[in-house]
Amino acid sequence: SYFRLYSNDLTGSIPTQLGDLSKMVQRFDLYSNALTGPIPTQLGGLSEMTSNFRLWSNDLTGPIPSQLGALSEITQVFQLRQNSLTGPIPSQFGALSEMTSYFYLFSNTLTGPIPTQFGALTEMTSNFYLFSNALTGPIPTQLGGLSEMTNNFELYSNALTGPIPTQLGML
Repeated sequence: SYFRLYSNDLTGSIPTQLGDLSKMVQRFDLYSNALTGPIPTQLGGLSEMTSNFRLWSNDLTGPIPSQLGALSEITQVFQLRQNSLTGPIPSQFGALSEMTSYFYLFSNTLTGPIPTQFGALTEMTSNFYLFSNALTGPIPTQLGGLSEMTNNFELYSNALTGPIPTQLGML
């Protein structure tokens, strides 16, 4: 079933109690609102969700909770894009190994390195977007593990350094 409150003018923070919807929700859509504050760690409790975790186009702030790595059943559509999120990308996102497409963290102010654990996303076929952040450091060689990619691998507009890993030739 779906929990969809997108494209409204909803304000305020996301209630922590929404993390209790774990048995009900297959899709969780709060995008295109005016929600503020941090992403509640309790949303990691939506661990039985299989697709569509979308919080994009709000004004969410603070770090991405590592607990969202518990959403390991999601096969497609994980979107936190176009917010004001800061801090590093949680390494726990390597646990999202069922993801096949639409992993969007772009247009935030995320910092730090790209987690090497993203190499575990071996089912990704398209739309892996980390662009328009403030990510630093080298591109991890482990991203060559995304060898099923056929479309749209985008890391531009960051502060990445070092050589382009030859392993990216496996994409």
